[in-house]
Amino acid sequence: MARIASYGGTTGSTLTVKLTESIVINDKNYGSAQTFTIDAITNIDRRILKITDTEATIYTTGAAMGPGTYIAAKVQYIRITNLDDAKNVTLTLANENDDEMAIVLHENQKSFMLVSDGTTGMVDMFDAKDSALSYSLGDIKSITALCEHSNGADIEIFIAEKA
Repeated sequence: MARIASYGGTTGSTLTVKLTESIVINDKNYGSAQTFTIDAITNIDRRILKITDTEATIYTTGAAMGPGTYIAAKVQYIRITNLDDAKNVTLTLANENDDEMAIVLHENQKSFMLVSDGTTGMVDMFDAKDSALSYSLGDIKSITALCEHSNGADIEIFIAEKA
């Protein structure tokens, strides 16, 4: 069952994302903190979903917004986090050229993020090729998720859009 919190407005707000790495080795701090902002965000979709061993579409694009459907050019930020403390979740991204890539989110709060350039959204974001010399970037058209166990794992999805 999905727990959903969607927020929208007519005036844009600024999304601030902070990435912090904290580590000390031999009494020396090697940590880092990076912050970036995305202006004019008007819609936020935040969901927690139970992912099982049946592949589920968690993000798709279309001509109009709907439940789990977004307009690629408007999506500025996507974060998917595995909330389970023992099970992995595999994400598969597909672009408009039917290229696919898969990534494993290991247990214990591991996250995957996609960030737009601030203007084009998720348009022309990735290509997947066996040879490295020819690229044809495509819009992200879908993201699916699959858990390694039938009793599943919870994931959190956070998506920010411009109007």
